[in-house]
Amino acid sequence: MEITKLFIERLGDFIVDTVDSASGALGLLSQSHYDAVISDYEMPGMNGIEFLKRIRTSGNTIPFIIFTGRGREEVVIQALNAGVDFYLQKGGESKALYAELAYKVRQAVQHRRTELQIRDMEQRESDFLNFLPDATFAVDKNGRVIVWNKAIEEMSGVPASQMLGKTNYEYAIPFYGARRPMLLDLLSAQPETLNATYTHVVYQDPFLIANADVPRQNGTVMTVMGKAGPLYNLDGETVGAVETIRDITDLRCANMELHRKNDELRLAYEQLSAQEEELRSNYEELNRSQQILREHEQFINEIVSGVHEGIVVYDPDLRVTFWNKFMEDMTGLPSETVCGRIAPELFPFLRESAIDNLINQALSGVPGESQEFPFYIKSTGRKGWAKGLYSPHANATGKIIGVIGVIREVARPKEN
Repeated sequence: MEITKLFIERLGDFIVDTVDSASGALGLLSQSHYDAVISDYEMPGMNGIEFLKRIRTSGNTIPFIIFTGRGREEVVIQALNAGVDFYLQKGGESKALYAELAYKVRQAVQHRRTELQIRDMEQRESDFLNFLPDATFAVDKNGRVIVWNKAIEEMSGVPASQMLGKTNYEYAIPFYGARRPMLLDLLSAQPETLNATYTHVVYQDPFLIANADVPRQNGTVMTVMGKAGPLYNLDGETVGAVETIRDITDLRCANMELHRKNDELRLAYEQLSAQEEELRSNYEELNRSQQILREHEQFINEIVSGVHEGIVVYDPDLRVTFWNKFMEDMTGLPSETVCGRIAPELFPFLRESAIDNLINQALSGVPGESQEFPFYIKSTGRKGWAKGLYSPHANATGKIIGVIGVIREVARPKEN
C-alpha cells in the first residue's frame, strides 16, 4: 500500500489514503469524500469482491478498481458482475504498472463525473420542458415521440409514460381521435394541403404557425394555435421536429363577440407570429461524452429562447444565471448585461420584501404564488402588466440550486 501511494502521488494530481482492511475503508468512505477506490482482492475479514458489493449495495457508485496479484478467470468474472470499473493485475515493470493504474483511476473518475454531469443536464432539461406553459412535444426523424411535457399531458390527458417512444402518428389520437399528420409533419407540405386542415397559416422559415379546431370529448370544439419547426444536431442535420400547442379558444370567442377589437386582436396575432421561437434539440447518439453534454445544453437553451414567456433563473444568492431571448425582447436588456446582477437591481419597482418572499419561498422548495406587477414592454413600446411565477430548480440529486421564474405579459382590467 505504501509503495502504491508513493508511486501514484509522484505522478501528480493524487492524494492517497491507505487502510489495511475493507471494514476500515468503509469507515473512511462514510466520513469523507473520495473520488475512487483502489482495492486488493485478498484482505483480512472481507475480500475485494465482498467489499465492492457492500459499497454498491449502499448505493455508492464511486469508481472501484481491483489491483491484485490474483489473476483467476472466476475472480475477474465476479468483479465484473459486481460492478467493478477496472481490474488490473500486479506484475511487470513498476513504473509502467503504476502509470497504468493512475491512468485507469483518471479514466474511471472522469467517466463517473461525466455521467453525473449528463444526469444533471438531463434533469435540468426535464425541468425546463415541464415548466413550459405551452403543450410541447417532439419526434425524431422516424416519427418516434421523444418529448411529451407536462403541459401536453394536461391538454391531452395522456401521460408521457404512455406516449414516449410511440410512432405511426400516435400523438394525433388524443387530439383528433385518429392517426393523422400534425403540424410538425407538414413542414414541407404544399399550401393547399395545409389550408385543408388549418387556418391562419403563417410561414416563418423554418417555422410554421397555424390554427386548427380540435374536437373535445364533451362535444365542444377547442381552437388551438400550433407552431412547428425542425430539430437539428450540432452538424446542422435535421434529426426530428418539435411542435408547441396553445389553447386560444377564449381568444377566438372574444374575437367573434367583440368585433370592435378585430384590429387589436389581429395586431396581437401578428406580434405572436413574428416572435422567434427556436426549438431545437439534439438526440443523435455521440461517441464522445463531451459532445453529448454540448447537445443537451444546446437543446435546453434553444427551447427556452423561443418560448412565449420570459424565463429567468436565479442562484441561491438571487443573482441571475439565465435570461432568455423573450426577456431580452421584453425589457431591452441583453443577457450579457443582466447575468450576475441581483433581483432588486433588475426589478426596482417591486418591494424588496415581495421579491424576498417569492424567491425565498421557491428556494425553500415551495413554488411561489404568482404576483402581478407593472412592466415596460419594449416590444410594444408601452407600459403593461406582467405576472411572475417562481418555482424551485433542483439538480439530479434533488438539491435546490436556484429558482426558475416565468414572467408572462397579462391584460389588466381597467379600474372603474
